[in-house]
Amino acid sequence: MFSGLASLTVVVIGILVLFGWALDLRFLTCLAPGCVAMNPMAAVDLVLSGVGLWLAARRQKSASARGDAVGIILAAAIAVLGAARLAQYLGAFDFQVDQLLFAGKLRGIYPPCEIAPITALGFIFCGLALLLFDVEACRGFSQHKRSFWASDYSHYLV
Repeated sequence: MFSGLASLTVVVIGILVLFGWALDLRFLTCLAPGCVAMNPMAAVDLVLSGVGLWLAARRQKSASARGDAVGIILAAAIAVLGAARLAQYLGAFDFQVDQLLFAGKLRGIYPPCEIAPITALGFIFCGLALLLFDVEACRGFSQHKRSFWASDYSHYLV
């Protein structure tokens, strides 16, 4: 029940931010005037994370091969987007992952609307947690719990 509500909340937030970008509604893209707006690709990653969490929770109740495949693809996409942005910060390449959507609108914004390195790291951990959702480690402690904790606590590093 809780995971369903949490996943729905994350999906709704991501969709509202995307509507904000599409319709030029600034109040949907940032928390307060003067704050940095959420990047549209971060909003896409939130939507993917919410759907992935919902699929993982549903998978716990009933085994479905189709749900497993979709969940794995979503989890991989979440982690890859985070890894690509983090690699961009480290100078590995200059692909501008965070400007794949609404590039014209993103160019004129100050402060720049980019996915922060800690957010990219959080997306990597979130994707890994969703990939490892069903993997049990020794002593009954699931790997996804470690990844979710790492995702949550990585935001406190800043």
